[in-house]
Amino acid sequence: MSGWNADGFLAQEWQRTYHEASVALEGREGALAGAAEALERDLQLLGATAVEDRLQEGVPQAIACLLAAGLKVRLSCWLRNRKGS
Repeated sequence: MSGWNADGFLAQEWQRTYHEASVALEGREGALAGAAEALERDLQLLGATAVEDRLQEGVPQAIACLLAAGLKVRLSCWLRNRKGS
């Protein structure tokens, strides 16, 4: 399923596939996984947003991977005063 178009035929085709998988009496888990895989194929990343948490493991490595892949990364910082207001 390439050339994804949220307004067009491919969106309707995937929606039908997903519905059939979600109501399947047998093999539902595999059918849902197959529907998800079909949707996630041949995508182009347009952008991402996240909140950096310095306490969370892997944040610096994730940012480095995005930069290495040629993606533009913009970091914003919000400061809170020490009184918590």
